[in-house]
Amino acid sequence: MRIAASVERSRGAVQLGRSPASVGAVSRLDSLRSLQQHLPPAVVDRLRPAVQSARRVVGARVPTTPPGPSPYVQWHGPDATSSTPALACTPIADIVLLQGRAPASSVVEIELSDGRRLAASHRFLHPDAAGHGPADFFELTLDHHVLTSGDPTSYPQHATLIVDGTATPHSVEIPGVPSPAAIVGVEHLNECPACSHDIMMPTGRRQFLEMKTCQQCALVMTSPRPAEDHTLVRYSERYFEEEYLPSQQLSASLTAHIDSILDRVEAAKAISPMLFELGVGGGNLSARATERGWTVRGTDVNPASVQHATARGLDVWLENVDHADSLGGAYGAIVSEMSIEHVRHPEHFCALAADALVPGGQLVVYTVSAEGQSFEHSGMASPLVGPAEHLFLYSAGSLVALCERNGLRVDLVWRNHSADEIGIVASKRTDVANPAIR
Repeated sequence: MRIAASVERSRGAVQLGRSPASVGAVSRLDSLRSLQQHLPPAVVDRLRPAVQSARRVVGARVPTTPPGPSPYVQWHGPDATSSTPALACTPIADIVLLQGRAPASSVVEIELSDGRRLAASHRFLHPDAAGHGPADFFELTLDHHVLTSGDPTSYPQHATLIVDGTATPHSVEIPGVPSPAAIVGVEHLNECPACSHDIMMPTGRRQFLEMKTCQQCALVMTSPRPAEDHTLVRYSERYFEEEYLPSQQLSASLTAHIDSILDRVEAAKAISPMLFELGVGGGNLSARATERGWTVRGTDVNPASVQHATARGLDVWLENVDHADSLGGAYGAIVSEMSIEHVRHPEHFCALAADALVPGGQLVVYTVSAEGQSFEHSGMASPLVGPAEHLFLYSAGSLVALCERNGLRVDLVWRNHSADEIGIVASKRTDVANPAIR
């Protein structure tokens, strides 16, 4: 039931065309997701490429910004033009990246020289930059802890590609990778925060952490994840001054991006001129919204950010939205621009947003995507992947589920040209009287 509901929500939200291709893709996606609920994990692995292919056709109906090159596309595996099974090994920071190709319908495993077999955790659609080819590319990420299986004196020398239980001639040497400091105090997610589904498949590892993908809405999440105190240490004055601010220097392109976000909610100003921003950062978006006639309020978890924004004359206060009881007002618009991926409890934020919006007010969320070129082509090597900081990589379906679970009506889903970032606009519903739906 939950799978069917999610598909229906996603279908309505992206406003699919009624061409034979789109109708066929939706039907195929419905059938595959329904089957997944009743199949063992090994069979689900075989189905995943087909599900991704159907999702790609569906996602093609989502509006995007004009095309352009993605700075993130990289493929560390074998020649993408070949059609034979292959395996490649590349060290990336603290992980060993095993990437290769094998038939999309096959079960892919990697056998280490100590006899252990590990299943490939991530399937790529199109690792070639041209954007074509079968969905037969795979990835397995290993860190020092997995490679040694908890015994630091044991380290496998090579890995062999296993397809459908049979060893292939393809074997690679495994380089050494550093052993990062163990993270003390982790939290496990037992269900998806977006859709509450409880089946999550491993996707990859980095920084001693694992990322998993919800098998209903395709939200990618860190689980287990560091305790909150560990993640908050990252948002320091040094981080703000040396890393964040230099990336936020105003330019024509940044101003155009900010305006494109604010344009999405401009009509809501007639309902209420109050705007709330989650994660004010350097204050560029809030300042621009003020120039455009909004009365702006906002929060951030970094004291340096709050001090900087306050010095610009903005109404900003220090608060962690994960523990907030409200957003401190009634708003015509609420904006989260590249911040919700850091929020530990996005479902709580969306509930607060639904409460704080006036009827007809709009929420706009813009965030990193699990369905773009960066993650699809680079997997865990993508610079967008930082399990201790980017706790979530969002799909269209997960954003739709987050909003609609809280009584918000999805108006639009859009992507940037490479789909590395995704946005959604949702309105507070006015067509129902039930206060539980708001």
